[in-house]
Amino acid sequence: MSLYHTLGPVDPNHPTFISRQDTIREIDALITEPRIGISAYPAILGARQVGKTTLLLEIRAKYAKSWSCVSISCQGLGELNMPALYQQVVNETNQQLGLGLSVDFNFGTGVVFEEFLRRAVNCCQRFPLIFLINEIGGLRDEMAVAFAETIRKIFDVRHTVNEYGKIAFILAGSSDLASLCGSKTSPLVNVVKYIWLDDFSLEQTRQLAEVGHLDALAEQIYSWTSGHPYLTQRLCSILENNPKQTVDQAVQELLQGRDSHFEWIRRKLKENDEVTQNTALRINSGERISYNEHQDAIYSLKLIGVIKKDTQGACSIRNKIYEEVLFPHLIPPPGIYVDKQSGDVWVEGKLLDPPLTHDEFKLIAYLYERCNEICDRDDVAIAVWSGVDGVSDAAIDQMVTRVRKRIEPDPTQPRYILTVRGRGFRLVNCSPSETNRPATRYKSVR
Repeated sequence: MSLYHTLGPVDPNHPTFISRQDTIREIDALITEPRIGISAYPAILGARQVGKTTLLLEIRAKYAKSWSCVSISCQGLGELNMPALYQQVVNETNQQLGLGLSVDFNFGTGVVFEEFLRRAVNCCQRFPLIFLINEIGGLRDEMAVAFAETIRKIFDVRHTVNEYGKIAFILAGSSDLASLCGSKTSPLVNVVKYIWLDDFSLEQTRQLAEVGHLDALAEQIYSWTSGHPYLTQRLCSILENNPKQTVDQAVQELLQGRDSHFEWIRRKLKENDEVTQNTALRINSGERISYNEHQDAIYSLKLIGVIKKDTQGACSIRNKIYEEVLFPHLIPPPGIYVDKQSGDVWVEGKLLDPPLTHDEFKLIAYLYERCNEICDRDDVAIAVWSGVDGVSDAAIDQMVTRVRKRIEPDPTQPRYILTVRGRGFRLVNCSPSETNRPATRYKSVR
C-alpha cells in the first residue's frame, strides 16, 4: 500500500502533507490586521485537486489554540431551503464548539441566524470565530447568493457591532466560487480577497518525493507535473509501488489508466465555447498568447486549471502531463469516435449528451474496436451481456435500435451501424481508433 495520498484531502499529520505556509501568512494578515481588524474575508480559489480542502484542514490545525473554527462543507446541501441551511450551520457550530444554543427560525431566517452568531461569539473563549466554508458552489444559485448576502451584512457592520468584528469567513472553491464573487452585482464585491493556490515548488516536490525515498527522481517528477499537487502524489505513488520503473514509464502508466481527474478536465474543456477550446489548442501548439485574465477564454482556462502564466507573461499549458493527455481528444475528427477513457461518444464532431447507458456504451465500444468488421450476434451478446445465458435475437435487436436512435441522423437508414443479414452487425464511418491515432509525444526528461 502506497504512502502517497491520491484520494481526498491530506491530513496535516499525514507523512505526505505539504504545508502552505506562505498562503497561511496571507490569510492571517487579512484576518488579524492590527490597525483595522478584519480587512477582508479570504476566498481561496484553485482548480480541481490542488489542495483547497487540505489548506482548510491546515488552517484549522494551526489555529486550534488561538481561533474558534467551524468547518462547513456545502457539498450535498443543494436541496436544502434557506432555514434548513442556516440550521445546518447552527448544528455544526454547536457540535464543533461544544455549544448548546437553540434557535427558532419561525421568526425569520436571516435575523435569527445573525442573532445566533452574536450569541455564539459571546460563548467563545478564542477569537476570531472563523467559519471555513468549502465548496459553496454545492448550493443552488439562489441559496448561495442569499448566504453571501448574510456574509456581506456581517462584514459591513463589523466595526459597529462588536460581535461581528470577531467573526470571519474563509471561503474555498473553484469556478462556482469565482462566479459568485466576480459578478458586478455579487454581495461579496469588496468583501473577499482572492487567494489563488499555486502548484508545489521544486523544493516542496522534493519533500514529497523523500517520503517514498524518491529523492533522486524529484527533478524528473517535477519536470512532468510542474508541482501539480494531485499529479505529483499520483506519480510518486506509481513509482513507490514500482521502484524499477523510470519516471517516463510511470507517466505512461498514469496516462494509459482511466483517471477521473483527466476525465473531469476534458469534459470541462469540451463544455466551453469554441473560442476557449481554440485558445487552449493554440497555447498547446506553442503560440505566444499574452496572459490576460480579463479575456474570458484565458480566465476560463485558468479556472479549469489548464494554463498558467510563464516567466515572460505569456500563457503556457500547466504541465507536460496535461499536454499529453488533454489535447489529442479535444476536437475529435469527423465520423463516429468512441473515447474509451472518458466514456464519451462523438458523432460528426459533436459530443453525445446525455451519454449512452452502460450497456449501450459496451455495444458501441465493442463495435468500434472492430470497426468495418462483421461482428456476430453471439459475440455481441457476450460483449454486452457477459455472463448471461440465452440472450435472444430480439434483445440484441432492441439494443442496436436504441443505440441507432442516439447516433444515427435517420435510424431507419443507418449510416454507422449496418445490419449484415444472417451474420450480425458492422460499424462503419469510424474516426481513427486509439491504435491508429498519432502517438502522444512522450518526451524524455532525464
